Amino acid sequence: DMTGFTERAKKGGFGRFFTEADIERRSPLTATDILRATPGLSIVPNGTGFGYAILGRGQCRPAVFVDGMQ
Repeated sequence: DMTGFTERAKKGGFGRFFTEADIERRSPLTATDILRATPGLSIVPNGTGFGYAILGRGQCRPAVFVDGMQ
């Protein structure tokens, strides 16, 4: 259960959170579509010909959680 973590992170201004309404409003076809509009993130081909890599500032790979699962 990440409820406590999520609430503390939101209050502290850490991370970026998308609600179900946010996702519905943007109508993404893939998970990376919702992340493309996130400031500081780049979505780039992963070099294998299949899929993408999510990169933050300084080419770091951010932790991404969907429904509490990394």
